[in-house]
Amino acid sequence: MITSVFFDLDNTLYDQRIYFASGFKVVATYLCDNYSLEEDTVIKVLYSLLNDKGSLYTRLFDDLLDYFAIYDKKVIELLIKL
Repeated sequence: MITSVFFDLDNTLYDQRIYFASGFKVVATYLCDNYSLEEDTVIKVLYSLLNDKGSLYTRLFDDLLDYFAIYDKKVIELLIKL
């Protein structure tokens, strides 16, 4: 029986930077392998978008692919699943 459920809504229990860093690395690796992009550049753009839009922004990957002129809805769906 579950007696308690905890949510970390304000980044106090779990550091969001670790979560984002691991996800950004996977996304950058995929894009580098499939679109000949530089991993450091992809990660810098992701962090720039994150800083500009905030952690609750839902179109981060859309904006990332737009930035590199490789927008494809199927690729976004794949990136979300990574």
